[in-house]
Amino acid sequence: MEDSNKKIGLPPSLMRYLPDSELEILSWDGAPRELTIRITKDIGPEVGLIRFSGVTHVNLPPQLGIAGIEIGGLNDLPPNYLSLYRPDDKVLDECEKVFLIHGSWGEEYFVIAQKLEYEVQV
Repeated sequence: MEDSNKKIGLPPSLMRYLPDSELEILSWDGAPRELTIRITKDIGPEVGLIRFSGVTHVNLPPQLGIAGIEIGGLNDLPPNYLSLYRPDDKVLDECEKVFLIHGSWGEEYFVIAQKLEYEVQV
């Protein structure tokens, strides 16, 4: 059974028909810490943009077939993540969320950010 609590906070329009969609990174701007991703869904068809703001870490390839996205926590990050990338931290900041991105072939990626917004383009 899937943990529905991990779906809370994600836009319903993003979650609709998401499995087997294609993800493509469009832009990353480190100054305002914004990441923009295009999502192309087969069903619909639908194209939309995910905008992450307050990004502190990105672990994604430029393109990826995805099975889903959910919100996780510190325990969902790779072992020793904090000691390797943020040695002065013991926990994530209060406003940070771990957005887990599941690849179609079982790969696991993540973005740590404050906010995710989704806008349908087509």
